[in-house]
Amino acid sequence: MKKANKRTSKADLQSRLEKLYRCLEIGRAINSETDLDRLLQLVMEETTNLMEADRSSLFLVDRERGELWSKVAQGLESREIRIPLDKGIAGHVATTGEVVNIADAYQDPRFNPEVDRKTGYRTRSILCLPVYNHSREIMGVIQVLNKKDGSFSQEDERLLSCLADQVAVALEDAFLVREMKSSLERTRDLLEVGKAISGEIELDSLLRLIMEKTSHLLRADRSTVFLLDMERKELWSKVAQGLQDAEIRFPMHLGIAGSVATTGETINIADAYQDPRFNPEVDRKTGYRTRSILTMPMRNKRGEIIGVFQCLNKEGGGAFTREDEELLEALSSQAAIAIENAQLYEEQKKQFNSIIEVLASSIDARDPYTAGHSRRVMEYTVGTAQEMNFSRKGLEALRVAAFLHDYGKIGVHDAILRKPGNLTPEEYRAIQEHVVKTKEILENLYLSRDLREIPMIAAFHHERIDGTGYPFHLRDEEIPLGGKIMAVADVFDALTSQRPYRSPSTPEEAFAVLEEGVGKHFDGEVVAAFKRYFYKKKQGESGGSPRPAGTQEQQEK
Repeated sequence: MKKANKRTSKADLQSRLEKLYRCLEIGRAINSETDLDRLLQLVMEETTNLMEADRSSLFLVDRERGELWSKVAQGLESREIRIPLDKGIAGHVATTGEVVNIADAYQDPRFNPEVDRKTGYRTRSILCLPVYNHSREIMGVIQVLNKKDGSFSQEDERLLSCLADQVAVALEDAFLVREMKSSLERTRDLLEVGKAISGEIELDSLLRLIMEKTSHLLRADRSTVFLLDMERKELWSKVAQGLQDAEIRFPMHLGIAGSVATTGETINIADAYQDPRFNPEVDRKTGYRTRSILTMPMRNKRGEIIGVFQCLNKEGGGAFTREDEELLEALSSQAAIAIENAQLYEEQKKQFNSIIEVLASSIDARDPYTAGHSRRVMEYTVGTAQEMNFSRKGLEALRVAAFLHDYGKIGVHDAILRKPGNLTPEEYRAIQEHVVKTKEILENLYLSRDLREIPMIAAFHHERIDGTGYPFHLRDEEIPLGGKIMAVADVFDALTSQRPYRSPSTPEEAFAVLEEGVGKHFDGEVVAAFKRYFYKKKQGESGGSPRPAGTQEQQEK
């Protein structure tokens, strides 16, 4: 009998030693794995084998969201599961630090049998204990289910506790590596975003770019930048994602965005419908379902609030984190500088445009029959250029050139400009000279690099394909496309406008003249593009396809 007991004791001791040795081997294996997802999977597999159990789970504590979370295998991939920090046996262990060893789960009131009913699994024995970090804070919970030969013993508790200490070291290393990688990625992404937005000076395009980059950076479903209009006491956005040329406005005190604009405080809401400041009416109107919201003030370098960032619905269905707040704060400082620069550029552009329009109007005003001619030629020219896919910079140069194409007429005597009958050869030469004078006057303007072609473009609007135009008698390929477009626009407006010596032509009659001149005076592709533009515009003015209106989807959130 004594020999039998001795043999049993020796076998037990050998088994313990083997398991301890196996525990050390597992420790070495998991400490060499720094990818958190792979580490979680490895820990669960090795724990299940070591503890001779049916399955294992490793839950990590997310104190910011008050949850325990883990990754579970699903086919070839894994999915994240989350449970409240204070629920179930795992939650009890995470909040109290107690070791829970249950022989029959259904006899313990802390056990939730609902999971078994949903999955068809039958939980019997459970061993669950906390995982502590180096500061003795609970960072997770290891849970082992269904010991293969009965219930878990005190020896199993000691073995799992030994393994948990090694798991803690591996987890802290993996968290550190992940944080370093995440920090590097955030820094790189911020640099890329900063570079992108600093190179954009058009406010509409800048806002669209900022919203696009913000959604990507914070992994949000939607983002909006609202700017503050202190004169009108409103928040507004020129571009709502998914729409073009949209503007929305609402009182600066309204909703969550208004609260942030007036208080300067960041608002981070995990569930919008639980916050009294949220207006669910917008969701009901649009069919959109708002869950999480992160709204933050945007301050300029003087600390003044110039707008509000708002991000909706964090990917994965969770809430925005403290890390998201820090990221948005870093982004907002860059965005504020870019936006103020764009606003300054827009103000300067408005001043420049107002001067251009005054100059053009001063020429048109000299003759009542040419009133509005410069503006119409500009609209026809830009519309046709858009139809022909001109770049934004090309359109701007063409717009200014078209506005001022007749400015040289300031040097032509009124008697010649307003003469109702035919001009003498000398008078006709005086009229022709206005093109050269326009070029000379515009060359005295200080123009940015993108606009330096304006004098030459304006000087080409009387050139013709066959070389019979003036003042340079250029032919076809020698005439820039902008000059060809302006020539068509100028002739069309002249034909369809009232003159003292004739009635205006109809658009159809004017197009017939243009088409007859294709290949001799006018470029065929330009005439076709102008015709498309003209009738599209006419259709829009007569109630055709309307331009999309601004959305109010986020204005009260």
